[in-house]
Amino acid sequence: MEDMNPKPARLSICIILVFLLISCGTPTNPSTHAQPNDSKDINVKNKPIYIIGPSNMENIILATDNKSLLFLKIDGRNGASAINSIALPEINDYSIDTKGNIWIATDAGITIVDSNGNIKKHITEEPFNKSIWAIRLNHNSILVSIFGKGVWSANISYEGDNIIMQNLKMVLPILTKKVEIQGASILLGTHGNGLMEIMSDASIEKYNNADDPTMDYVNDISFFNERVFIATYSGIYDFTNKKWHHYTFPDKPKSEFMYAVQPLDKYLTLAGGAAGLFAYCEETNVWEAIGTSDNVVYDIFIQDNIVYIASYNGLLIYSASDIKSIC
Repeated sequence: MEDMNPKPARLSICIILVFLLISCGTPTNPSTHAQPNDSKDINVKNKPIYIIGPSNMENIILATDNKSLLFLKIDGRNGASAINSIALPEINDYSIDTKGNIWIATDAGITIVDSNGNIKKHITEEPFNKSIWAIRLNHNSILVSIFGKGVWSANISYEGDNIIMQNLKMVLPILTKKVEIQGASILLGTHGNGLMEIMSDASIEKYNNADDPTMDYVNDISFFNERVFIATYSGIYDFTNKKWHHYTFPDKPKSEFMYAVQPLDKYLTLAGGAAGLFAYCEETNVWEAIGTSDNVVYDIFIQDNIVYIASYNGLLIYSASDIKSIC
């Protein structure tokens, strides 16, 4: 039945709306700002965490739970609590530029946010309109691995708040999982073609092991001084001085499927994968299991003598001294 006296009702609604606007202020645009969450509502202990790494903010590290970038406030080995999160398509990698902006590689292109979590830009035009597997910034240049389109490079410049990418070109038409830069060395961990290096003259050098095709699937690359470590589907390799050394793992199911590697110091290296977390002691030449083997470890990050582990069972935290005590 039609309302025979609609004007008072409409007036009441208008008064309520005006009151809400005065009380709450101007609403922010959800497409350009991160949506903060109460830290107690963001659980980093009992759900999978896939990436863990640094930020440019004091006592803050970054993590992902697949569909969100998490800003974690850390308290030594006592724990970490999420103080902000940004909902995004599936996140595969991130890197931080010289201005402190966080470039996030997602399944729907690149999203750039500032250190406060405000979204500054979405890059989804060709060729970035597919899944971004890896991203790495180095001064004013960027390398991006795009699924089905290879590795691309570009120069970055800034005009006020605007971020400009120029001189975009394809570097390598090969599926690449990991991009790491150490000094003049640019290493590419490919899926199917082993380890590659972009030389200073822009030529490409390929390093693989013809006797072990599973080594051609590189998941992680890390550096310690002059040493280079590689995590593959056939275990962990030391590639120092461009000579391969394959570490033998304990005879445990799936222990060869490695997703992450990170040296703790020159005597001890951490590695994680489908069979959990391991520590390798150089002096004893033994891999020691840490924790249970029913947990999958995806990423390892070390800061201020605290070891952060991104795993299927959530964020795990160890002190470096406790891990060193096993050797």
